[in-house]
Amino acid sequence: AAAGAAMPINNRPDELYDFDGFDPSRLHFMQVGLWNKNQLMRFFAPGNQAHVSHSVLSEGMGKEYFEAECITIAELLRRIGEPKVSVLKLDIERAELVVIENLLDENIRPDCLLIEYDEGRNPVDGGYYDRIRASINALQRAGYRLIDVDVWNFVFVYTPPPTA
Repeated sequence: AAAGAAMPINNRPDELYDFDGFDPSRLHFMQVGLWNKNQLMRFFAPGNQAHVSHSVLSEGMGKEYFEAECITIAELLRRIGEPKVSVLKLDIERAELVVIENLLDENIRPDCLLIEYDEGRNPVDGGYYDRIRASINALQRAGYRLIDVDVWNFVFVYTPPPTA
């Protein structure tokens, strides 16, 4: 995107991101997915053809898929040469639970997490609420404070433990 150029949101010409004043050289586009391992994975097409988002989790998805490289957040940081991430937005079609668990296991603590818990809108089974609640509890135990909720979109801010 050229500086100041508008970019379509989800390929819709009538909804545009406004990048006015943004330096696009600071944005890294990487053709990878996030997961808890570095491996090639299948991304399944949505069951509803009107939707655009694919998922590495096949439940409720269509039979069509493509394969793509998936990496951990630690590997992503290594590749872009950054020691940490300040803001991480996860809208990754039910892979968020696995990626959050890996993030915490690897002791990676972004300052701000914006998470869409997709399974809240598209439950795989009756246990979805318990899985989401367990993820939120794990984040809170790790030092994240929940500061905003909009349906299934959550905003967390990290508060490091006090040093002695």
